[in-house]
Amino acid sequence: MPLSTNSSLLKAAGVAILFAITGAGSNFIGGGETFRSYLIGIPFALVAALLLPYTPRHKAVMGVSVSLVWIVAFYTALEMDPLHRPYLQMSCAGFVGGAGVTLAAQVGRWMHIGWRTVLIGALAGSLAALPFCWNFSATDNLVVQFAIWQAVVGTFLYLVANKELSASRI
Repeated sequence: MPLSTNSSLLKAAGVAILFAITGAGSNFIGGGETFRSYLIGIPFALVAALLLPYTPRHKAVMGVSVSLVWIVAFYTALEMDPLHRPYLQMSCAGFVGGAGVTLAAQVGRWMHIGWRTVLIGALAGSLAALPFCWNFSATDNLVVQFAIWQAVVGTFLYLVANKELSASRI
């Protein structure tokens, strides 16, 4: 069903709010280069597994895959740090995260995913990562940034998985 009815819009808004809350909570799991920082992707993976219409086996494979994508995106940002171009650094990490999560959501499924859908997921992740460059407070708190990224990318995944958004219609 296309994203045009009021109920579809309300569902999408509810999904965005749920992913934003999860994103805000992800910030408190860990930070820096500690083992806990590898766990930041788990809340996003759990919510995605709950919301996406997959079988339990596919949800498990997708959850692990999505959690691993966080680590790759995290290290993309860390490796680009010497460039001292934070917008490029965060944009590339968001691109990797968006593309990776879009692909990871399809791991273990035989559903064909088009390159346009992956590209749109990557671009959404890239743009949603830009707030990581902004200082919202004097502390190293990234609550708002994680909430924005996870709300944007998570809602995109939900809409694609439920066939409410198609790259051919964008």
